[in-house]
Amino acid sequence: MKFTGYVVVLVLAVAALYQVFFMVRLTAGISNEKPGPEHLATVEIVNASGAAVNSALAKDKLDKVISEKVEIQVVKMERLEYKNINKSLVISRSENTELAELVASIIGLDKSEVVFRPSFEKDMSPAVTLVLGEDIQEVFNPVKPTKES
Repeated sequence: MKFTGYVVVLVLAVAALYQVFFMVRLTAGISNEKPGPEHLATVEIVNASGAAVNSALAKDKLDKVISEKVEIQVVKMERLEYKNINKSLVISRSENTELAELVASIIGLDKSEVVFRPSFEKDMSPAVTLVLGEDIQEVFNPVKPTKES
């Protein structure tokens, strides 16, 4: 009876080894999975440009980014109705401004438009805040502001 048990274990071990060697040979030892992006950038868009459509245009531009370096998720969109800001900027919520600089370059802003300001919301705050100013029209040609928008 012990002999039968050893034979069964031996047969199962040989079958498992055969399966492993077959899979390695089938895939040539190479994994077909692509590694994910290096960074996840959560972005808040604050529209202070005077044209409501600019938030959607910026979100659309960020959502189309396919990169090995970063995955961008727009997690919040707000509109400042009481004040328009002249110049667009990107606010990094981390002292390491690499993600904010990447978001700025995707939108078409210069790295000089990136500033560091810590967030007051420690737990769930986005890593980057994109503030759309009136100059965003020159950056990616959205609709000009009107009094009705």
